[in-house]
Amino acid sequence: MPQRPPSFTPSWGIAPRSISERERKAMLDRLRPNRHGRGYDAAWVRFRTDYLHVHPYCQAIGCHALASELHHIKRVIDRPDLRLVPSNVVALCKSCHSAITAREDGFGRKLKVR
Repeated sequence: MPQRPPSFTPSWGIAPRSISERERKAMLDRLRPNRHGRGYDAAWVRFRTDYLHVHPYCQAIGCHALASELHHIKRVIDRPDLRLVPSNVVALCKSCHSAITAREDGFGRKLKVR
């Protein structure tokens, strides 16, 4: 008689399957360092505000939404010296930033930046 194949448990499997996606993300967020721990201090807040003032619209090709986030072209974890360099960031709306981050992390769709 056939048996059921083994079920897959992801490597991040800290949460049981019975909890919702929202609860799982909340659990992961509690483990994540705060913004200061990730390199986003008062200097970053000033830099972000000034950059979004100069570049108020999403810089993704075909998107004309208001920008609300900055995306580092070279990640802060890889190049902390480029954290406050204007040529290393682009202004994006939330959805475009999420799509680009997903693509770079290997689980999303492609999105071009002008």
